[in-house]
Amino acid sequence: MVFDEMDFPRFGPLSRESSLLSVMQEWEIKLLWGRLKKWRVDLEKTVFGVRSCLYWMEELFSKEADYFNLRGQDNVFRYLPYDRVIVRVHERDTLFELLTRVAAARIAGCETILSIRSGTRSRAARFLNTADGIRFLDGLVPREQTDEELIRSLSSMPLIRYAATDRVPGSVYEAAAESGCYISRDPVLMEGRIEMIRYFHEQSLCNTYHRYGNLGERACSHG
Repeated sequence: MVFDEMDFPRFGPLSRESSLLSVMQEWEIKLLWGRLKKWRVDLEKTVFGVRSCLYWMEELFSKEADYFNLRGQDNVFRYLPYDRVIVRVHERDTLFELLTRVAAARIAGCETILSIRSGTRSRAARFLNTADGIRFLDGLVPREQTDEELIRSLSSMPLIRYAATDRVPGSVYEAAAESGCYISRDPVLMEGRIEMIRYFHEQSLCNTYHRYGNLGERACSHG
């Protein structure tokens, strides 16, 4: 299913503080004061995207739910983040596409590797060397890798996130198919409910706690 964004996402207030939220608040102020003009459009989208990801992490992806509520049986649905994810940067990636993927992966709780295609000298890649870029990365050190170097690392990697289908080389598709690495290449969105789901497994757990119809200690809770 392909989604097209028509407007900025809507979301509610956040209850948890985070370093990413602090960065977004700083950028909002700078943009309001007319600073960061060179990256204004991308950073405005990034602020909305990161806030939306933080909101949906709180509201949905960090919670367990039982949608059936069957008497005598728990059916728990939850989201588990991928252990590790490579965010692969192509020279055609926008700054928004780069920053939002990194933020979403880290918000999800994935160990995040930022891999920049060797020779990339795009505006987005240059931003990472600015004071605001370094503050955003918060200790994450980008790796410059050729496609061949990237391929050699896929055997131990469950997920690689590209910003578009046409930026994935055929050799990477082949290597990922052999190693079992999943390639996510859907468009990057500001809507956190959709963007965040790329970085999770879905898991369902069933626990039958009755014995021949006897609910035991939990009978009272169903009174």
